[in-house]
Amino acid sequence: MGGLCGGMSLTPNSKVSRSVRISANGASLAGFLSRLALDSPPLPVRILFEPEGASCWTMNAGKTLMVMFDKHPIDGLKVKQPCVIVCNPKELSDLVRSKSRGEAVKVSTEASEPIRITTKSNGGAEIMPADEEDCLTIPDRNILPIADDKRLFPMFENEPATSESTFAITELTKANMEMKTANAPYVVMTFSPTSSEARSGHWNVKTTRSWTPLETTLEGETFTAAFTDTINTVLAVLIGTTDTLKVSKHLKGQFVVIESLSGHKTTIVATEAIKEI
Repeated sequence: MGGLCGGMSLTPNSKVSRSVRISANGASLAGFLSRLALDSPPLPVRILFEPEGASCWTMNAGKTLMVMFDKHPIDGLKVKQPCVIVCNPKELSDLVRSKSRGEAVKVSTEASEPIRITTKSNGGAEIMPADEEDCLTIPDRNILPIADDKRLFPMFENEPATSESTFAITELTKANMEMKTANAPYVVMTFSPTSSEARSGHWNVKTTRSWTPLETTLEGETFTAAFTDTINTVLAVLIGTTDTLKVSKHLKGQFVVIESLSGHKTTIVATEAIKEI
């Protein structure tokens, strides 16, 4: 796993202090927390705070999306010591946004104690922590390593990705729009050296279909990535944090790895849509 976080770096699974003393810009902290809400209602999350940023490895309830934030920068973040908060991300985000009103906030708690949010002029609030056993935190062993800038797939004898494509995040937005235009449950992105496209419709029904060309670069053989409406969640996680993405796939797998190449370090493993029979 060293390819993702570096040999001795802390991860969201590390045993660190549950005595939390942090401060940050309220809007920036609330914005980060809201990105961790992958479902409605969201699952609880375990967040590691370090001076360099916040890290959280979580997944959605259906376990079709794994989202890994690594040292995500938060404006004005000050951390007394590396520490962990276990919380409902939407509840804490809403409370921080409501109490901060543009101000900095201080967040403090102890293990199993209420999480306290205080400000200079808007008072404070408390919220109960979540139960750690309810968190779907991704174990360190499940992180796909990197070697020579390529994702390795341990389940396939550590073979590297057979194909990679890079593109602007706006191309992913186009794919999402095709799914909405066709009013379909999936969209297929085809990555080709000559004519990449996003195409949506129903696999076995003669009804509306919609497609659009995509601007991508390709390394390896032509491949496809089929997304369900989880593409909405992927975009909600990534928009505003990065401009450029890389998608990696191994031909033996039924999932793709999406990672930011600019801005904040985020990695998403998305299970592909299964073709209807």
